[in-house]
Amino acid sequence: MTVSELSAFIQTKEAQEFIRENRDKDPLQLILQSARIPWKKELASQIAWRQKLARKLPEWTSHPTVLFPGGVSTEQSSSEATARLKASLIQGRELLDITGGMGVDTFYLSEGFKSATYVEQQEDLAHITAHNFRQLGKTQLEVQQGDGLDFLKVSSADVVYADPARRDEDNRKMVSLDSYEPNLIPHLHLLTLNQRVTFIKTSPMLDISQACSQLKSVAEVWVISYRNECKEVIYKLQGGAEIPLIKTYNILTDGSISNFNFEMGSSASAEFTDKLSTYLFEPNASILKAGGADALAQHFKVAKLHPNSNLLTHSEPLPDFPGKTFTIKQEFKPYDPSLRKGRFNIISRNYPDNAEKIGKSLKIKPSGNQYLIATQTLSGRYVFIIAEWVH
Repeated sequence: MTVSELSAFIQTKEAQEFIRENRDKDPLQLILQSARIPWKKELASQIAWRQKLARKLPEWTSHPTVLFPGGVSTEQSSSEATARLKASLIQGRELLDITGGMGVDTFYLSEGFKSATYVEQQEDLAHITAHNFRQLGKTQLEVQQGDGLDFLKVSSADVVYADPARRDEDNRKMVSLDSYEPNLIPHLHLLTLNQRVTFIKTSPMLDISQACSQLKSVAEVWVISYRNECKEVIYKLQGGAEIPLIKTYNILTDGSISNFNFEMGSSASAEFTDKLSTYLFEPNASILKAGGADALAQHFKVAKLHPNSNLLTHSEPLPDFPGKTFTIKQEFKPYDPSLRKGRFNIISRNYPDNAEKIGKSLKIKPSGNQYLIATQTLSGRYVFIIAEWVH
């Protein structure tokens, strides 16, 4: 079944009934059962993607006639939560997305622009995205099939968005910016031409300092986490920019956003202590990825346990702290026998053994809010800290 045939067929009563009746079934079993009937196999695959993406893209998966292309474009697509966050931060006159993909970012970003154009090199993917935009009511979004860099050369857009492919033909992850497809490094002059602003989305695996050096005119770096898991890093390119402002965002379970900003390369220096106080604090994933623990410690006027631990301690709670807060209960020597078969969640920071090894050695079972934190103090002592998670 071609993409055109599938986009027409999914809107039929027969297709909708099949999806509705089988939406909660085991997708693998459904695909096997439907192997000899091409249209059922296609819809079974769609059901599998709907189940997989239900949390990531609730608006899209709840719509009965949206199609999911699968493959790298679906795996690499932004979540609805991160796309909505970016849409709240990016506005302008005309948007050009030169690496369209599944179109999730273009869909939400377009809300802040008078006009928006999505460009995708793959013909089938562009067709699927055009279908999805129509089904989701974004009929004003312009969809173009072709090379995004060719469109960039003649575009008058004041804002450009790019999310280059980060996997090669063998589906292996590429961690170097100049190995992404397309390679944007040779085209930096176009990305900031005539006061144009460009936003480039990359994998969290990419080294931020190295990327800023390669991209040159980086005004801001956004490090975005969802439920304390770092999902993406955005580089804002703007002509004349020199020292980037690092902006960290953590989208919490209730939808609220915790953020903390600091200047890249700032001379922030944290104080250190060898003594545990009443509370222990761990910065969220975005701050850790951005290397902002020292700036955070200076901002809150608290001490770090060790230069490499990124754990902070203080005698008072910090209500607005962007990360986890623990109440310290007791300190133990590593692998103290009294901890065996206890119930703790385990965190290992600047400690030789990882959490899994500690858990197996002590036969520890998970807990709700009780933690065993393995770390090193300023004097070099290794300690196990028993703490209760506050928030």
